[in-house]
Amino acid sequence: MAQLKGMEIRVYGKETCGICKEAKENIKKAIINNKVESLVKLVELDIEKDVDALAEYTVFGTSIVPVIEFKDLDTEVSSKGKGIAPSLDYLKSYFITKGYIN
Repeated sequence: MAQLKGMEIRVYGKETCGICKEAKENIKKAIINNKVESLVKLVELDIEKDVDALAEYTVFGTSIVPVIEFKDLDTEVSSKGKGIAPSLDYLKSYFITKGYIN
């Protein structure tokens, strides 16, 4: 079986957004709790401070934050969530689905 490249979870948000903060905290906890640090990288992007992040966020065609992009580095396929903070249970099941944990 080939070595998995893993994924990036990219959170496009704002410093003042409570849901954005909760989303980032839940993702960090899920990565640590499920011991997938070698496979899953959290990328935090502030659309108010980073023009490149704002440009990427604009492509999503929404004004809702956060936008969370789950980018699979093996397939280059992405899925997105908008305006939510994913739960620890959801993230664990997602990691199981991707084959990162049992």
